[in-house]
Amino acid sequence: MSAETNEDACKHPKSNVSGLPDQPCLPRDLAGLNINVRNITTCFNVKTRLNLKKLARTGYNTEHKYFNSEMLTMKLRKPNATAIIWPSGKVICTRTVTEHNARMAARRIARIIQRLDNPNVIFGSYKIVNVFGCCTLPFAIQLVPFAQKYKSNVIYEPELNVGVIYKITELQATLTIFSSGTITVYVKSVEMVKEAIHYIYPLIYPFRKNR
Repeated sequence: MSAETNEDACKHPKSNVSGLPDQPCLPRDLAGLNINVRNITTCFNVKTRLNLKKLARTGYNTEHKYFNSEMLTMKLRKPNATAIIWPSGKVICTRTVTEHNARMAARRIARIIQRLDNPNVIFGSYKIVNVFGCCTLPFAIQLVPFAQKYKSNVIYEPELNVGVIYKITELQATLTIFSSGTITVYVKSVEMVKEAIHYIYPLIYPFRKNR
């Protein structure tokens, strides 16, 4: 496929049965692109009220905080994770980068809480609430003409944010696109990080520029 044919394919993506555009130019252009998951946020509930002061006194790597509400921060080393625990038994866990480690970290946090004199702890209501991923394209991007062409899908306020915010309704994904070629992605699952990049790539490609 010639360079011109490849560019035309990016300019005119087709639609498939899933509602997402086909990417005829992707296999060659994205072959060496690193799409990384940087953080997975999960939440679960231990189904019992907790005494956070007691947990802070008896647990390891904990920090008892008061902001708008009382909470306890607990850190794990293996897998690397940070949990925020509320008296109601709700727990939010962050800093993991794979779904396997995210679930493992959540279960270990629940087991630690149980062993700290909370025998009624039950691990439940686990779910992934947010995945943060990113990649850097091999070219810079002209943000102004891109934002003008897709103004119904983007938020671009350069005085507040140097990037263009693009929302993909079909994937419930929010992307921030920077002129350097870096794209950050917020989605609901690990698989959707790659899908979101594949979706936006043929739209961005015509606005590429040399670094």
